[in-house]
Parts: sequence; structure tokens; C-alpha cells
Amino acid sequence: MRKANSNFRTVFMPGWQEYNQVITQLPVSRLFIFIICFLLPLGIKAQEKRLIHKAKTSVIIPGLRREFDAELMNISIETNPGWKAEEIEDPKDHVYQLVFSDPEDSTKKFLSILVDQYNSKDFDSTKWEALKKSIRISYGDRKIAVRPLFDTITGPAVRDSTGILAYYELLTRHPDYIEYVDAIVGKTSLVLLSVPMKSEEYQQKIAYYRDIAGSIKLGKVK
Repeated sequence: MRKANSNFRTVFMPGWQEYNQVITQLPVSRLFIFIICFLLPLGIKAQEKRLIHKAKTSVIIPGLRREFDAELMNISIETNPGWKAEEIEDPKDHVYQLVFSDPEDSTKKFLSILVDQYNSKDFDSTKWEALKKSIRISYGDRKIAVRPLFDTITGPAVRDSTGILAYYELLTRHPDYIEYVDAIVGKTSLVLLSVPMKSEEYQQKIAYYRDIAGSIKLGKVK
């Protein structure tokens, strides 16, 4: 929302005083027509949407999972009910984010999901290899080490039940932590699930986060 308002002021402020004088002199009925026919086409951008979901349990129990249904995106995922969730939708860039964090400390992120539009028409092994390469390049720049873990193209049964065409797991090594990444290809979207964790936590946590990634369903009919 702040981004849209800021852009509007930057682009249109030079003539805003003139527009304001015109607006204040218009009757209510004509003012409405003026807004619809003149101001809206000027390029006022769609506002960013944010929605916060409180934790469903008062205690974060390690290993616990419950289904979470997003409201701003047709996606469901099994996550810890003790986590707080925040949905962020940017209509301008067609990007959706879902972030799970500690309800007592929002700076402590447990899991982040980014959903972007993706054209999966004629998706095959060739297109899959090209997409995996682009993902490795994206996560491996700035001297970040990348280690592919696992990838698969799903079968018809999985596609019908989850809307997912393929999975690609990566492990990226940053100076102070490692990041587990699962790139998930949907019929109309690309989902990037990422989990930051300490190196010594990896072995005990990886199975849990793999189960979470495997629980994602896209295009679920509610």
C-alpha cells in the first residue's frame, strides 16, 4: 500500500494542486464520474494486500504439523500450528509471499514461500532441465555454494491431487547459515520454499521440512 501511494505522489504531485482545485468545485455526482473517468486511468497501482494469521497453539511443539489454508492464494500446506503466518500479495508484480515466524519474535523466520506466475505449457524434461539450471544460477550467484539434493517430475496421480508437476531440492551455504530450498512447479505457478537453519540443525530438521514441502497443494478446491 505504501509503495502504491509513494509512486502516485512521485508521478502526479506536480499537477496535483491543479487537480485538487477542480475536484473541490465539482458536485458529488460529477465528482464520482471525474474519479472513475479521469483519475483512475492515470495509473494508480493496485494496492498490496497483507493478512496475518495468529498461531493456533500457544506452544511451538517440534515436529507437529497441521493443515494451513491460505486466503489470498489457492494454496494449502501442513505447517506447525504454533507458528504465526503472514500473507503478502503484490498484484502489480503478480507475486505472493507466505512467511511463517515466531509469534513472539517476527524477525525469527521459520519458513518462507514465494509464488510467482509460471507458464508450464508443454512442460517436459527439456524445459525442466532449463528451469533447474536457472534456479541454480539464481541461488548460486554472489559466491554462494549450491548443492542439489533431489529432483523429480511427478506422475499423473500426484498432479491430479496436488497440482504439482515437479520438485527440485537445493541446499545453499551462506556465511552464517545454510538454506534448504525446494522449487515446486505448479500448473500455473512456480513455488520457492526456503528454510534458513544452522548447520548443526540440518540433520535433525531436514526430514520435517521435506514433509512440509511435500504437503503443499496448489489450486485446491475449497
